[in-house]
Amino acid sequence: MIKRNLIFILVSCWAFHATAQTGREKEVMDKMENLNNAIFVNKDSVALAGMLDEKLSYAHSDGHIENKAEMIKNAVHNLTTYRNVGMEKTSVVFFNNTAIARQQLNALQTDNTGKESPLHLGILQVWIQEGKQWKLVARESVKLAVN
Repeated sequence: MIKRNLIFILVSCWAFHATAQTGREKEVMDKMENLNNAIFVNKDSVALAGMLDEKLSYAHSDGHIENKAEMIKNAVHNLTTYRNVGMEKTSVVFFNNTAIARQQLNALQTDNTGKESPLHLGILQVWIQEGKQWKLVARESVKLAVN
């Protein structure tokens, strides 16, 4: 009987731990999706300001690096429009209050001349948890080859 109770307690603890991790992972993945929407769909400066850390380092696939103010300004005033924005191959790894997140972002972009082209990016993000809020502190992207 003691052995059965011990197994039950261990399984319960493991299930609670797995659920807690899944909850944190979902929080960060939701933040990733909200960030993509604020940048690519809504171009929402207020939402961006709330998600970005003051010390943000935001690197584009062309090597251009922006701080928080530059990133918000350039995202909001970007003349390129995006459709069908989606995330694939997402993963999140935690180190205490830090999350390292990866995603493949796919979209259809139209530049200010009307030229349409696919966008495929590999993105690495570093999120830090401040209280109950997750803030993006670093982001790096690379262009992915289209198959």
